[in-house]
Amino acid sequence: MFKQLLDTLFNFGVPKNFIPNKKRIIVLTNQITIFYILSCIPYFFVFYFLNLDQAFFYTVFVPLSYLPVFYLHKLKFFLFSRFYLIVINSFIFSFYACLLGKASGAHLLLFPLFCFSFILFRKTRLSITVLVSLIPLLTHYGLEISYYQLFASAPLAFEIQKILNYFAIFTSYTMLAFTIYSFSIDNLTAEKKLNEAINNAKKRKLMLEKASQQVAYATLTRGIAHEIGNPMAMILSSIELLEDNLNDKEKAKDYIETTKSSILRLKSITSTMLQYGKPTSHVKEFTDINVLINDADTLCRAECKKRQILLIKKLDPNLPKINIDMNSMSQVFLNLILNSIEAIKESGSITISTSFEEHDSQLKISFLDNGSGVSKYSLTKIFDPFYTTKPSKTGLGLPMVLKTIDDHGGSISIQSAVDQYTLINLNLPISSHT
Repeated sequence: MFKQLLDTLFNFGVPKNFIPNKKRIIVLTNQITIFYILSCIPYFFVFYFLNLDQAFFYTVFVPLSYLPVFYLHKLKFFLFSRFYLIVINSFIFSFYACLLGKASGAHLLLFPLFCFSFILFRKTRLSITVLVSLIPLLTHYGLEISYYQLFASAPLAFEIQKILNYFAIFTSYTMLAFTIYSFSIDNLTAEKKLNEAINNAKKRKLMLEKASQQVAYATLTRGIAHEIGNPMAMILSSIELLEDNLNDKEKAKDYIETTKSSILRLKSITSTMLQYGKPTSHVKEFTDINVLINDADTLCRAECKKRQILLIKKLDPNLPKINIDMNSMSQVFLNLILNSIEAIKESGSITISTSFEEHDSQLKISFLDNGSGVSKYSLTKIFDPFYTTKPSKTGLGLPMVLKTIDDHGGSISIQSAVDQYTLINLNLPISSHT
């Protein structure tokens, strides 16, 4: 019941449509206000048992002086409510410091109030924060200058002053503990939200990477359907002819060889497709780059044929093997070829070349197409995640290419002219080769 009451008070006047950071400041203002109201309770008893009638009388009105904070929240004067809280506390503490004397320690409460001012106004402009923090500071200096004699009051007995001083010290440390607690809660909350945002971003990136792969496979599937269809037709035709020529061993042998060749062709297509379907393993092995390019050519050949695109390979047969992650590098080549296919509106050509730059100990792989090209502006954004000029794309293809090349210690460069060409050069270092 008490907890529910506190939760209601803590969230009093907090608009539901506010962002969490703004809500937290309003809740914190309510919490500090309730803290001050509750801290009046022990002072009621202390002043009563010490027969400090004046202090007891004035303490009755102190909780009432905090109620305007809640009313200002209801009116949506959130900044003014915090300002009022600092001002009214500065007045209350200075009043009791003068009423009870410096030895009572009432002025000590101005120190944690100084800290509270930074907490309550940390989201505002620095000039406002500094201005508000000066209120308790100048109040304290005003008390020192006036020797705590802003109005006449009878001095208290030493024992009473000592008791009050102990209470003031306890209250001050309690307020400082609340300050530290508030900062720690805010930091923990902020850290938790940051981690959640990072995890959500990772999940979203993973989903979009999968979507990017699915787009690539959707493009490939259309072509592979034709690529598989031809060997299947050959197998069916060979079996039918074989049935008609079972007695002719020579013809039967030819038809069996044709069937076998078609089956091997199907096996090659399916195994290559499965290779591209494997997740990135990050396990490196010495590989012939030309083999991966030929595999990518196998997958994209039907799509190129369908769009009347000539795929030209100029592969250096004497390339040294390079230590790479085959799966991720296969994805790189597949993405770049598919990008070139997408860039060519009608018939055109894609030229893939490989060479060994012996003086730099690097392999150079180039992809040249005569498609639509890339504008100068897009060239500056092309590797930014989610940047794309095509609504149907995810904008993760080239960023994934860049990451893979970076992971292998390589580099990538792009040259392009709109409606003329695009040239992509990949350079991969050879740390050791066989």
